Amino acid sequence: MTRRIGLDLDNTIIDYALPLAAALEREGVAVAPHPGRATSKQDAKRAVLDRHGDEGWQRVQGWIYSTGIELAEAFPGVHEFLVRCAVAGDEVHIVSHKTEHGHFDASGRSLRDAATAWLRAHGVVGEEPWQVAPGHVHYEPTQDAKVDRIASLGTACYVDDLSEVLRHPSFPASVRGLKFGADGDCDGLEVVGSWREAADAVHGSVQSADVGRMLVCLGAVASAGRLHPIGAGGNSRVFVLDAPSGRIVAKRYPDRHRDRRNRCRTEALAAQWMHGHGLPVARPLWWDDRVGLATFECVDGTPSPSPDAALVDAMLAMTDRLASLGGAAPPDFGSASEACLSLDDLVGQVQSRIDAAARSPWTPLAELATGRLQRELDEAASAASSAWPAPPHEPLPRAERVLSPSDFGSHNAIRTARGDVFLDFEYFGWDDPAKLVGDVLLHPGMALDRDLRQRWWRGAGSVFGPRAMERARIALPLLALRWHLIVLRPFLGTGPFEEPTWAERCARAERLRGTAVESPS
Repeated sequence: MTRRIGLDLDNTIIDYALPLAAALEREGVAVAPHPGRATSKQDAKRAVLDRHGDEGWQRVQGWIYSTGIELAEAFPGVHEFLVRCAVAGDEVHIVSHKTEHGHFDASGRSLRDAATAWLRAHGVVGEEPWQVAPGHVHYEPTQDAKVDRIASLGTACYVDDLSEVLRHPSFPASVRGLKFGADGDCDGLEVVGSWREAADAVHGSVQSADVGRMLVCLGAVASAGRLHPIGAGGNSRVFVLDAPSGRIVAKRYPDRHRDRRNRCRTEALAAQWMHGHGLPVARPLWWDDRVGLATFECVDGTPSPSPDAALVDAMLAMTDRLASLGGAAPPDFGSASEACLSLDDLVGQVQSRIDAAARSPWTPLAELATGRLQRELDEAASAASSAWPAPPHEPLPRAERVLSPSDFGSHNAIRTARGDVFLDFEYFGWDDPAKLVGDVLLHPGMALDRDLRQRWWRGAGSVFGPRAMERARIALPLLALRWHLIVLRPFLGTGPFEEPTWAERCARAERLRGTAVESPS
């Protein structure tokens, strides 16, 4: 028997953060910022009510849901949720409390027509097997009618951002209610913080076979054989898939609700462009960044070769080629993840990591951050500011930036009979070559010996020139502090923590800091 899944629309499927910001600007209303998150609907409502009263808030809502909806985006992961429903054989319905026209909306546009157009434009509704069928979108004039519709459809599960809907006196006891997001009163409700969490709640955590079925559903492969997990880069999961046409690599990217960086799109476009220019990278075959899945050609060889002269030379050849191709790069290549295009960028990144460490429940890390590491940052930042060849806030000129592979080295390489092939470009983009130089020297996955560090430094000097190498020399102590904190990152969570693991991580971080002192300068 087909199971029916019900979904709310506004602020559940549709993220109104951008039109809300535009509406506040139109109304001349400012909302005090909250570090690390966008302005919530609740904060915006309070600010508008204080300034313009209820009529002002009605006017804001009318504009957001009519004209402003064109600025809105889908919450990350909703497309993946729909694909997982299709794979499971579920029938998805959207049930929305939406009147035909908005109060105080001067445009006169039908809110329902605007929402329907948005759903089609963003690929939520359509004719693909995984999309919501056009006849499965239901608009109801009142909240009571919305709850009645949920009941009449016989849904097994319903996802909504409003607690008042899930707690409505007529909400069926047989329907599993999932509250989307943590805003508002959540007591007694089952909360899902993202669409990926919702999918896991409804369908269970993703297994290897599920990834194969998702790829078939999306048309990425005609059929899927066995998938073999082969490891993970960061939070990405990587599989080898035995497809009818041969072996390919499939990659599932992290939940973008938690980290809005579009790693799938970044990597696929970067690898496609580099492969087209003859660089030694795995060719992307297919990707869908809405769902967070991509496939690549399978490169046969030895993964993560031990660093040697051949590897360093291959890395230098690739950076030299990227430097020479910079002028031909497509305009949609943005900055690398955590790019450092000024000294202030680098200092700010280290400071934010220290601040995060200071909040750790693991007392030794919090004490280390607020004591020794903060003092060392202050000293290193002062020294760098005196030596930096430009004002600390001034961005590096575009002509001096380089397209950086970012997470670059033996840990993301495969040794083949034809040479080393490089993988994993989730953080690819424009950056200061000084940061690339320093990151290769300091990355724990590389562990270059003294001769190889000298080889990389001299070769990088030939590629990037003396100005970049002077910045690299000045930045090394700051980059070493940054990597020190990256090594200790597991202790930022909720635990449980173990003293032996802490001691091992601290020793590794200290060895890394020693590398910065010994590196050529």
